[in-house]
Amino acid sequence: SEMESAALFITAQYLRVKAATVLHVMANQEREKKGLPNPVDHSVDNAVKTAVEAVRIQIRKDNRTAK
Repeated sequence: SEMESAALFITAQYLRVKAATVLHVMANQEREKKGLPNPVDHSVDNAVKTAVEAVRIQIRKDNRTAK
């Protein structure tokens, strides 16, 4: 959640390392309260793909910077 992510970012900053968070929204309570469509998504496939791609991008960036 956002609170756990905040703790990770603070710790990463203290340790001088990189950190990132990918959050997955399963449902939206505010949409439900308003009677709007609120599909529930239990699949984390897109979140995992996003995280993997973000790591790949960061590795490429780090490799360019190291040269």
